[in-house]
Amino acid sequence: AIGTAGFSMLFQIRGWKLYATACGGAWNWLIYLLTYAHTGSRITSFFTASLVTALTAEILARFCKEPVITLVVPMVIPLVPGKDLYDTMLAFVGNDAARMISCGNLLFWEVCAMSMGMIIAACIMQIAWKIVLYYKK
Repeated sequence: AIGTAGFSMLFQIRGWKLYATACGGAWNWLIYLLTYAHTGSRITSFFTASLVTALTAEILARFCKEPVITLVVPMVIPLVPGKDLYDTMLAFVGNDAARMISCGNLLFWEVCAMSMGMIIAACIMQIAWKIVLYYKK
């Protein structure tokens, strides 16, 4: 929550929106930990947490009248796979090709899972919004 709040301030988010994004970042990490405890798969955990976080940011953006990107970027900060990136670069610098490929492969799939979760959330919200507008007529 503290890291998310810091990045929220960087994006000029103030007031109750700052608390909302900080709670969203904590919610993001909680979803990741619960999914990882249940499945044991980091890739599934990254996908689920990013999907839930992006949906939360989409809904929050509608209430706050803010662009989604200013909310989703700080909220997804806890998910950034920094350790895996560090391990990949350490293996690269140390000329350990086998470890670099292994760590890089895991990093690639984690980042793909995160991006797919966010893309699917955006698609779900677009479809839901069109359905709401259709039935309002």
